[in-house]
Amino acid sequence: MNVRVLVLAAAVLTAAGCSSTPSEQKAATGPTLPSLELPSGGKIIAKVGDKEISEQALTDALASLPPTMAAQVDNPMVKAQLLDQLMTMEAIFQEAKAKGLDLDPTIQRQMRRAARSAMAQALFEQDVRKSLEATGDDELKPWFEQHADRYNEPEKVHARHILVTTAGEAKIILARLKKGADFVEEAKTHSTGPSAPQGGDLGFFTHDQMVPEFADAAFALKNPGDLSGVVKSQFGYHIIRLEEHVEAHQASFEEVRDKVKQDFIQSEQNRRTQTWMQSVRDAHPSVVLDESLKAAADQHSAQQSAEDQAQ
Repeated sequence: MNVRVLVLAAAVLTAAGCSSTPSEQKAATGPTLPSLELPSGGKIIAKVGDKEISEQALTDALASLPPTMAAQVDNPMVKAQLLDQLMTMEAIFQEAKAKGLDLDPTIQRQMRRAARSAMAQALFEQDVRKSLEATGDDELKPWFEQHADRYNEPEKVHARHILVTTAGEAKIILARLKKGADFVEEAKTHSTGPSAPQGGDLGFFTHDQMVPEFADAAFALKNPGDLSGVVKSQFGYHIIRLEEHVEAHQASFEEVRDKVKQDFIQSEQNRRTQTWMQSVRDAHPSVVLDESLKAAADQHSAQQSAEDQAQ
């Protein structure tokens, strides 16, 4: 985690820049950017030099953790790690300021770009992404009906197996099973397959996920508890027990709602993004004034329009 944060910070602080213009040199001395100091608020929990790090700064850092780490925000070790990162970044920030980098025109330009990009992303999240996340069943159900074929559930079985190297050994085990031996224990004791520790459990699979000989035998079983004979494949000799056999069917909306919403958002996001960008452009009319660029700009606009209509 530490390395990732430091690399990110280094990218902001040291990204390659271009030469500055007079206007940018002038802007570098003015308050053109929000404060880059850590937020204040709450009790002081650390100091770097004479700069204080507040509880609010740590709270903000915790809030920025990815969703996969949300459950760890109360973990003292995670808090300690983040505080250590904040102190490291504050030391780097102070050193950069001491060397005048906060007034460097190139760095100012990079920070302006980063700020503009962050604002654009926030606006997109507010105008597009949040509305998609709030999509309800009234929109999802018609979309599901239009794309029902992609949610067809193929025939599948849930089975266990015992894999051994010789037909003779397989026949002996099958005989014990027919007399009432426990399949799970037999698999754990005798199977050479990777599923042996799980009692030979293979979970659900479709016909095309297994080699033909094995799949044909497994899918021929109809009732839970049914046993196959000895089945030979390229891996050895199998005995298969059926756990569950599910026929092919069309999934209901309720069964696949989460997947439908995920697919809907993915499908709609590109379309809505284009519409959103155009609406923003329309709200802020623009014109190319440089004659040397106008012809190329018109050509690009026409090409973009043709592509949008083709979609």
